Amino acid sequence: MIDYQMVKENNPTNDLMFMIFACSDHESRVKYFNDWLDYYHSELDKRLHDFGLKANFVYPRDQLDADMKRYAKHMLGALVMSATMSAMQPSNAEKIKDSMEEFHKPTNQEEIDAAMNEFFTFDDRYTEIYKKKLEGIIDSFIKFGLLKNM
Repeated sequence: MIDYQMVKENNPTNDLMFMIFACSDHESRVKYFNDWLDYYHSELDKRLHDFGLKANFVYPRDQLDADMKRYAKHMLGALVMSATMSAMQPSNAEKIKDSMEEFHKPTNQEEIDAAMNEFFTFDDRYTEIYKKKLEGIIDSFIKFGLLKNM
């Protein structure tokens, strides 16, 4: 569950928030959110201990909590995009895959807009999936106080 690949380049809460909010549902987050943060911080402490360091000095838990709120606005945008892509109809996903090369060629904005509108058209089933994902993310952000500073 722990992904440290970007910690050197970026704040670790970005990976942590993406993992939690993109890979779980609202009900699971309500039940386990604080446990997951505690687990993350304890695992960080174990890994830092290997180098003679302590998480409470390098990245204290209260700083993790503050960073969750600090980066929430940025992460919300990434999560909306992720939810859009993960709820995409398979037929549209195939169209995007097939046309990726086309987006690299010079074209006019109307063609790009028309293609994007076609790609992100959902039938009723996928609209419900998308709606549930988005509502769950927003409900979780509200529940954990991540929307207060926006």
